[in-house]
Amino acid sequence: MTLRHGPGCVVLAVCLASLASPVLITAPASPEAFANFESSLTSPIRVSADGSRLFAVNTPDARLSVFDLSQPWAPTLIAEIPVGLEPVSVNPRSNDEVWVVNQLSDSISIVSVSRGIVVDTIRVPDEPADVVFAGTNRAFVTASRSNRVLAINTVTHAQVASIPVLGGNPRALAVSPDGQRVYAAFALSGNRTTIVPAAWAPPPPAPDNPDLPPAPHEGLIVDAVDPAWSWLIRYSMPDNDVVEIDATTLTVNRYFSRVGTVNFGLAIQPTTGAIYVANTNARNLVRFESALRGHIVDSRITRIDPSSGTVTPFDLNPDIDYSHESKSDPHRAQ
Repeated sequence: MTLRHGPGCVVLAVCLASLASPVLITAPASPEAFANFESSLTSPIRVSADGSRLFAVNTPDARLSVFDLSQPWAPTLIAEIPVGLEPVSVNPRSNDEVWVVNQLSDSISIVSVSRGIVVDTIRVPDEPADVVFAGTNRAFVTASRSNRVLAINTVTHAQVASIPVLGGNPRALAVSPDGQRVYAAFALSGNRTTIVPAAWAPPPPAPDNPDLPPAPHEGLIVDAVDPAWSWLIRYSMPDNDVVEIDATTLTVNRYFSRVGTVNFGLAIQPTTGAIYVANTNARNLVRFESALRGHIVDSRITRIDPSSGTVTPFDLNPDIDYSHESKSDPHRAQ
């Protein structure tokens, strides 16, 4: 049995012992549009240290795109270099050596721009997400599915440490201005909430609409450290949003909490060392749509002061009046 492709159809040739020639069966090509599911990007664009090159990952085509920035207002594509499958992050170590994180291939491609090829491939654990350089001859890579941060020697390309971190899906990385501390943000952090089972939860409030029947008994989302539930909740819920790692000792220094529920990108202020985290914060403790009014999460930038540990969130939509009630809503409270 063989499978051959023709224009607009697939031709299946079945060789039967009782027939002298193949039986041809044609199937029309599917008219449905192709749906492409790509890995989430972490740090897809970077500029070389001398400002002469722009590097961007081409995720669906498994390539590194290199642009010349001689005219920054009009970048010129000068190379498309094949790398691993579904690259999600790029970071140039020098003007010629570029490290590319391939999430689907579970690898790091080390690219020579002048030669236009991958000169080495480093295998890493499942779903790597980002890479930065810190300390002396060390690269740090997040292995998001393993909840680890890897340290790799940038000269020998050998792994020198696999640092376990307490948090869900470490992804984005950043480095302190002195190069001695590495920060990783947990993409799936949570916000210290947990569930009280329905058997122990109080009955839900009566519906706003008197024509509706009483709400069914249900569990209740609560803050895990709420003293009102300390008699029932005998476990702790970690709320580690960002981890700080010592680039020399390769150990965890500390964690920062109350930053956000889902943490995306990291940036370091180069003079103060302040850490900025793009995140969303889920409003888990607000019950029912009449109270939520569609406001289920806050989109924020959170600043962390590394000297004091102070965490300060900034709402990206401060102009929205969440108390506003649409007059067209027939179910609004009276």
